[in-house]
Amino acid sequence: PNHPETAFPQNELAVLLHGLGDYLPARKAYEEALRIRKDTLGVKHPKTSEVFANLAQLDMDQGKLERARMQYEAALMIAEAAGGKAARRAPIFRSNIGYILRKEGKPEEALPVLEQFLQESTNIFGAQHTTTALAHAQLAAALSEMGNVTDGLKHQQTAVEIWATLEGATHARTSAARGTLARMLWEVGKLEAAWTEALATHRAMSQHLHDLYWTLTESERQMYLLGHQSGLELLVSLALAKNTPDALGFAYDAVLQSKGRITRSLIESRDQWLSQVNPEAVQALTELRAVKARLSNVLHVQKLVDLKEQNQLVSLIRKEQAALERKL
Repeated sequence: PNHPETAFPQNELAVLLHGLGDYLPARKAYEEALRIRKDTLGVKHPKTSEVFANLAQLDMDQGKLERARMQYEAALMIAEAAGGKAARRAPIFRSNIGYILRKEGKPEEALPVLEQFLQESTNIFGAQHTTTALAHAQLAAALSEMGNVTDGLKHQQTAVEIWATLEGATHARTSAARGTLARMLWEVGKLEAAWTEALATHRAMSQHLHDLYWTLTESERQMYLLGHQSGLELLVSLALAKNTPDALGFAYDAVLQSKGRITRSLIESRDQWLSQVNPEAVQALTELRAVKARLSNVLHVQKLVDLKEQNQLVSLIRKEQAALERKL
């Protein structure tokens, strides 16, 4: 039980349980893997740092920020001491420490950590790398939280440029970064520049959705819709701030387009579900939709002079609805 190879399946089991959201047994498996690696490889071994990092992520997912930071600090110390390939993970550990400090409301403490993260990432991965883009974005956020939006803008612009170059203008990560840039520009009073970025973000995200949306699973579509919704809300807010016919008209069309995409997604999800149930249930659901449509018509559209007659009709339709729901 105390062989180094025994820790591997324990760690893999923990990762699986963690991914499933089964946090308590995941923690137990991580802690057992950590115990074995400490006993067999030593606390300063790179493989031990992997388990510290996994435990840190689990703590983050459970909102235990201070514990998560301590776990990442342990992983960082090991990676830096080990050198070689292990040292290449140090920037990511440092990034997570900075992120946690920001979430704890300590951007001033996060700033030097994130500045070192940027320097390390640039030295190890190069200036044009996605990890370096993340460092710029994290620094932009910390500076903004400290009230220094002007300097934050420079880092956010750099992050956008790197992601656009490496992953493309229509990539979800590039679009999200441009959305953040638009918000920061608006915050410093640059409304026209903010509108330009928000417009570019919306068009890029819409193109990305058009190219990929209907190839995604239902859960993936929901994730993309949530991301797109945030950008859409920003676009509408900026259009209202500009208050010009062109901006308001574009925002109105964008909202309608989004509503149509959501409706189509819901219809496809419903049809996919219906294809998996028995014919009797499908027939009952069809009848139930018709009954609900009749009820809505009586309550909101059809005007009956006799209130008693209307109440009787509503009661009758609701009885039909209840019968079909029991059947289902």
